[in-house]
Amino acid sequence: SYHHSAAAEAALAFFEDDGLISCWLPPYCSELNPIERFWRHLKDFACANKLFASVLDLVASAVNCLLAQNDFNNSERFLFLKT
Repeated sequence: SYHHSAAAEAALAFFEDDGLISCWLPPYCSELNPIERFWRHLKDFACANKLFASVLDLVASAVNCLLAQNDFNNSERFLFLKT
């Protein structure tokens, strides 16, 4: 994986003196990666069960969903909650 490249390892080693501890996710464990849950949320709210007239309309829907993440009053906002 490119995440374990020599360049990545060197960059992480640079911060080890500051107390950075890297913890690698096991391969093929998307359920452990929070961004995978967000992509699912984005697809559900921006694209699911919708037919778009053009690719630009699809992109606009995705952008609107992304921008809505900054609205604290948005009930469909995705939250990364600690459990």
